[in-house]
Amino acid sequence: MLTFFKACILVLLCGIAFAHVGVPAGAADVRLVDGSGSYEGRVEVLYDSQWGTVCHNYWDIVDASVVCKQLGFANATDSFRYAYFGGGSPDQPIYLDDVRCSGNETELTDCEYRGCDVKGCIHYYDAGVRCFIDHSEGDVRLTDGPTSRDGRLEIYHNNEWGTVCNTTWGPEEAEVTCRQLGNDGVNNVYYSPTPGNGSVHLSRVDCTGSETELVDCNVTFSDDGDIPCADVGVDCFTLLTDSSATEGEIRLSWGSTIPAFGHLQIYHSNSWGTVCTDGWDDYDTQVVCRQLGYLPTGIIYGSNPDPGFIGPVHLSEVSCTGDEYKLSNCPHDGWGDTGCRHTKDVWLQCSADYTAADGDVRLVDGENSLGGRVQVFHDLKWGTVCNDSWSYENALVVCRQLGYRDVVSSYHDFGPGYGPILLGGVVCSGDENALTNCSHKEWGVTSCTSHEQDVGVKCTERIPDNHFKMAGWVIALTVLASVVGFSFLVGLIACLCSMKEKPWRVATSGIKDSGQPYGYTDSAALAQDDVMYRSPDDIQ
Repeated sequence: MLTFFKACILVLLCGIAFAHVGVPAGAADVRLVDGSGSYEGRVEVLYDSQWGTVCHNYWDIVDASVVCKQLGFANATDSFRYAYFGGGSPDQPIYLDDVRCSGNETELTDCEYRGCDVKGCIHYYDAGVRCFIDHSEGDVRLTDGPTSRDGRLEIYHNNEWGTVCNTTWGPEEAEVTCRQLGNDGVNNVYYSPTPGNGSVHLSRVDCTGSETELVDCNVTFSDDGDIPCADVGVDCFTLLTDSSATEGEIRLSWGSTIPAFGHLQIYHSNSWGTVCTDGWDDYDTQVVCRQLGYLPTGIIYGSNPDPGFIGPVHLSEVSCTGDEYKLSNCPHDGWGDTGCRHTKDVWLQCSADYTAADGDVRLVDGENSLGGRVQVFHDLKWGTVCNDSWSYENALVVCRQLGYRDVVSSYHDFGPGYGPILLGGVVCSGDENALTNCSHKEWGVTSCTSHEQDVGVKCTERIPDNHFKMAGWVIALTVLASVVGFSFLVGLIACLCSMKEKPWRVATSGIKDSGQPYGYTDSAALAQDDVMYRSPDDIQ
């Protein structure tokens, strides 16, 4: 009932915060992200000092035009769905859904919509726009592809967009094109599967690869707009650097609303890249899931490209035995030069441990259950603990949380672990009943850079499960024995007293009213009484 009440309050607050008739200050700000320029990209809305995305349900050119006008452009030329410019980050909220603008609004949040941290939508469905701008001669763009960095090449010439013929087209020409578009390199060059509608502007291009723009190459503009050749397609990439990532680290991206599911990516040579499904099997999936902290089982999904990812394909023909702790330790065909496109990227879902509770701890990779590397459970994952600020008191809390008596060794080395490093900066007093009740840094924030710094402990023997039960029985039996003994003693005393009083009661039983106090004994009276009650026959 309390949970339901809280949900109702949240819905009410959300309705107030995002009602189209009134939006909190600053919530009306919008921006376009991950496009080729400021005129295009994924639509993001600012609310409560955080940028969130827009779900593409009912998204159309009218909605896109409102965004473009709000940003100062004349109008929109395109509206995009299915995260054409890439999805938002996994921890980024989706603020708006079911947007329905009339076209007369001055801001996107003036339109009708459903909002406030939208559920039931994932970043795979983020909306995007392309606004109208005045292009310059020789500008290039990629269109009708799965992302803004992959598609049919078009060049702006004589005030219109046209295509490029594949004659003499090669890696050098594609390299110049990708660089002109602000990318770092070329993933692939191909013939566009969807021909353009405009003229073929360039019939021949010859570049060295060092030029800044395509028109700086030796080019031949065509006077004939209907040259019989295939249109060129280009797939570019941008190096996605991450200062917090380490070589060989992996992640499941773009699946934040589904536990343990996503697009497999691996960090290599200062950039995140993908893994090709060629040669992939269950053993490879097992290693990935174990490295991520999930149970070592999962399901592979192939041919499901991430529309927002633009990095290189790092690995292919991976061949794990299933015993490795890291994907990069498995045999493979080498880094890069895989020949795979993102349409063959590995997507998978690992099995989460639903039997554990947040904050549970366990010891692994020890000789027995008394010792091992410390793992803690959080967000459906088992991860390790960094040794910064680690102490005897910390280890004592771990051992007692597991039901053990005390600590033998609080700094034991059980080798590097696997999974995420979840806890760091742990400081316990020793009285806490769980490790997560101690002071610690935020989840996933530690000073450890590798699993070489994972904490391991050894505990003394386990306190028997029936220890307190046996103690209870002993106490109960002791009390019972005391009660019985006391009762017996009282009874014995009473019995003895009764036996002592019996002659007195017999002696006085025949006394009649003699005028003396009750219980008074007089030998003469007793003798007289004896005579009075004799039979006449007895008196001779």
